[in-house]
Amino acid sequence: MYTAVMDLTQAQLVSITDFRRNAGAYIRMAKPLRIIKDSQEIGTYTPSFPTNGLTAYERVKKVQELAGKLNLGIGLTADQMNEDYDKMYDEMLPR
Repeated sequence: MYTAVMDLTQAQLVSITDFRRNAGAYIRMAKPLRIIKDSQEIGTYTPSFPTNGLTAYERVKKVQELAGKLNLGIGLTADQMNEDYDKMYDEMLPR
């Protein structure tokens, strides 16, 4: 009997060529994979999840901190974004 739990726990067979071409999509699926070439298993991929203890809010704050804290919200106009970029460039490269 097939269940959703089996789908999440059993490794999916993927050819090495397909894995190379679509690695990002397979990794985003976060499922175990068995990589095969010529019907022989040559490797496995087991997803690992970060356990650094950060909440989603803390991760967003960390990304904003690393990205220079630009406010790129939906309500910004092109002129406002240009002003933010100008301020950032002035800080990095004084004229």
